[in-house]
This record gives sequence, C-alpha cells and structure tokens, in this order.
Amino acid sequence: ELAGDLGPARGLNAVYINATFHKPDEPPVHKIEPKIDFDWGMGPPLPGMNHDNSRIEFRGWLVAPESGRYTISAESDRWDRVDVMLDGQML
Repeated sequence: ELAGDLGPARGLNAVYINATFHKPDEPPVHKIEPKIDFDWGMGPPLPGMNHDNSRIEFRGWLVAPESGRYTISAESDRWDRVDVMLDGQML
C-alpha cells in the first residue's frame, strides 16, 4: 500500500518538475500516483513536459501488508538516473 500526506487518497505524492533552462519559472505538477510502475520510453512523463531534463519526486510511506523482507528496485536506461532514499538514507 502506498500512502502520502495529501489527504485520504491512496498513493504517493508525485512532483513532476520540467527541469529545463528554457522555462525556469514553470511550476511543478503535483499528483497522487496510486502505483509506481512507469515505462515512458522516449515519451515525456506528462503531456507538455520534456522527455529529457525532467525530474519526478515521489514522497510518502510504504505500508507492508505483513512483517518480512521486501525488495525495492528501480531501473533506467544508461542516460537517466534513479535515486532511492528510504528513512532518509540513500540506497
């Protein structure tokens, strides 16, 4: 289960940032994402965003259905970067 802090919606708080030098004042887009399982290929993460030079931050809590060991993973192509932090520690 994914839980954010923007009310009763289930999911993580997502902040989509169009990181480009051409539009430095463009405001970020905020959404609740119920599932994090994306494959944008060569397309942008959201309509109107760059397919390159964009950033997405997911914030919230992961609620495990039961105690045990879990695996958190992320995959990207060789040009992109994924940073994963858990409890304030970079994994």
